[in-house]
Amino acid sequence: AIKLYVDKYLKKNQLAPDLFQKIDEMVMQGLKNDFFCEGGEIKGVELEFDLKGPGYRIYGLIDRLIEYEKNYQRIQDWKSSKKLFTDEELKDSIQAKMYSLYVRKTNPGAKPIVDFMMLQHPTDYVQRAKFSDAELDEFEEYLAEEYKAMANFTEEDAMAGMAAVATGLRAGPAAPPASNIAANRPGVPLSGTCEGRTVCP
Repeated sequence: AIKLYVDKYLKKNQLAPDLFQKIDEMVMQGLKNDFFCEGGEIKGVELEFDLKGPGYRIYGLIDRLIEYEKNYQRIQDWKSSKKLFTDEELKDSIQAKMYSLYVRKTNPGAKPIVDFMMLQHPTDYVQRAKFSDAELDEFEEYLAEEYKAMANFTEEDAMAGMAAVATGLRAGPAAPPASNIAANRPGVPLSGTCEGRTVCP
C-alpha cells in the first residue's frame, strides 16, 4: 500500500522514479521509530494554530502533538533534511520555541518538548529542544518587539534598506566581475536595472 501511494505521489508531482528508494527509506524510518507513540495519546495531527499573545500574533502547524502523563506534552516535527541541527541551532530554534509557547499557552502547567524526527539519520533520529519558562517568557518579549517593528514598517523604511544594500554591494571589495559571473552561469541573464547587477553572484 505504501509503495502504491509513493508511486502515485511521484507521478502526480512529476518526480524522478529513482526518488522512490529515498522516500521509502524515510517512510520506513518514521514508521519503525515509535510512530504510534506508545504510552501517550495523540492530541493533534497537522495541528494548525493561531496564537495571540501580549503584543504579538503567530501562526503555525504542528506535525503531531502527543500527551503523556504528568502534563508531559511532546511535539513531533518530521524533517527530511540531510543536515542535522547543531546544539546552538536547537537552543535558538524559533520554530521549536513557537511550538513550545503554543503548548504552554493552551495547556497551563504543560511541560512541552520538541522532537525533530530526522528521517535521513537512522543513528541520530531524534533531536530534542526543550525550554524553561524563563526562556519562553524572553521569547514572548522578542515576538512582541518583532511584531511591533513589522507593524510600523513603512515603504520609506524598505526603500532606505534597499539603498543601503545597493551601496554595500557597490563597495564590496571581494565582488567578482560581472563578466566572470556570466561566464560561470551560462544562460542566466544579468539584470539590467538592479543596483547590484555588477557584483551579485
